[in-house]
Amino acid sequence: MIEHQIGNSNGNFHYNAFIYTDTCYKTHFHSSYELIYAIDGFCNISVDGTFYTLEEGELFLISPYTIHSF
Repeated sequence: MIEHQIGNSNGNFHYNAFIYTDTCYKTHFHSSYELIYAIDGFCNISVDGTFYTLEEGELFLISPYTIHSF
């Protein structure tokens, strides 16, 4: 199952801000951009079936309505 997460809103600007540690999220999408930053360690991300490894200090931008998990 694919879930759509509704973001917070401030007028026309939609956003979510979280700090995750050792967390996995099943396949889902959002109606807004998602920016992931690796504070330390690494994070494995799947975007539209392609796998990426995000390492400490790197950013990853996911476009709206793009299916992803991490």
